[in-house]
Amino acid sequence: MGAIRNVGQRPTWLDNRQCMTSPFGILCQGGSSAAGIGVRNFSLVSVLLCYLLAGACASSTEETHGSGTGGDIGCGEEICDGFDNDCDGLVDEDCPCDDGDEQDCYTGSPTTVGIGECDRGTQSCVGTAWGSCDGSVLPTEDICDGLDNDCDSVVDQDCPCESGTQEDCYSGSAVTEGIGECKGGSRTCVNEVWGLCEGEVTPAPEQCNGLDDDCDGLTDLDDEPGSVLCPPVPNGTADCVGNTCVVGDCDPDYADVNGTLADGCECHADPVPVTTGDQCANAISLGSLTDANADVVTVTGNGAPAGREIWWSFNGVDDTDTNGDEYHVDVRFLTNPGNAYEMDVYRDGCGGTNQVASSETDAFDWYTDFPRTNTGCSQTAPCGEGNCVAAPAPPGVNTCSDDTAVYYVAVRTTTGLANCDAFTLELSNGVH
Repeated sequence: MGAIRNVGQRPTWLDNRQCMTSPFGILCQGGSSAAGIGVRNFSLVSVLLCYLLAGACASSTEETHGSGTGGDIGCGEEICDGFDNDCDGLVDEDCPCDDGDEQDCYTGSPTTVGIGECDRGTQSCVGTAWGSCDGSVLPTEDICDGLDNDCDSVVDQDCPCESGTQEDCYSGSAVTEGIGECKGGSRTCVNEVWGLCEGEVTPAPEQCNGLDDDCDGLTDLDDEPGSVLCPPVPNGTADCVGNTCVVGDCDPDYADVNGTLADGCECHADPVPVTTGDQCANAISLGSLTDANADVVTVTGNGAPAGREIWWSFNGVDDTDTNGDEYHVDVRFLTNPGNAYEMDVYRDGCGGTNQVASSETDAFDWYTDFPRTNTGCSQTAPCGEGNCVAAPAPPGVNTCSDDTAVYYVAVRTTTGLANCDAFTLELSNGVH
């Protein structure tokens, strides 16, 4: 008699786990969570390794090797390598073999092998070809004999019963019962018909709740990423944190300000993209504001995302003066909800010595239009160039000078936190 090839055979106490080896090491094949650990030839040590380490690894798929679809590794063409590459329950069925060799086989659905009455058979080599699969038990219709003939883990489900009788039941995959949240229930016979299986909990999609909902031995983020565990959110993705779904990453130019999952990243940054005007060297240019023209411009923005600072720049032009000077640069908040925003102003550069206003929540002025005469100031000092004249000026009268300068304005939230309420900023010269 030839050698006996043991392919996927396992002790009955191993339930539906199916183990094998490959040239790359130990594998466990099958189940909703193939653990990648198992054995092929069942020595005591190897069986224990497969059973203890593979966990819920079950025969939801046959041993497969190939490049097609199906199975945990993929179904393809049979290639005479000692594996069931085409997932038909037969190993190397079209390949030469040694006369007298035997191997396990099963031609039914791989999800039924080892369930109920279903079991593997044996295939013998005659000459150099494998014979039929003999002795296997495939699913049949239930025949009310107290056995699970159709191999669906339910005994005689469509058979008459004795009214009032109760029995345990579980309609999920047998390998999931007692794993995670899954548990069996009971059913009662009413009018010789079995009722529903009440009280059972079968696998459900994994959720962000600290429970093993799909009964694969893994919980929440150990099983799926937060974007799968949690519902989709507008303009971003959700994440699972502390068994609770929260807003995770936001799309570019969006921010989550209110922390509400339902509206996701609800705040659209202004201006966009958020890199616009993010530093002095990248300030948004507003052009020139000339005192003689009383030029004025308004801009808007918000404080999203957190920590954002928005810079603007303009050239405050002082025209050639011969009889008085109207130069008056003014930067002010027209709207500043709850004084949540503040501004810094710099003149002719962004260094510390150029700063002329810090953390201002109302208005900033730099001007020379207040008066000075040969009889002294008409208001409290300091005096300006309000009624200056062209050089040379007589004693006690100012010479009109060119006060043109580039101004830089940076706006941010006072707390550094994100704020979606809009502010309005007015920048002018010669208006106020």
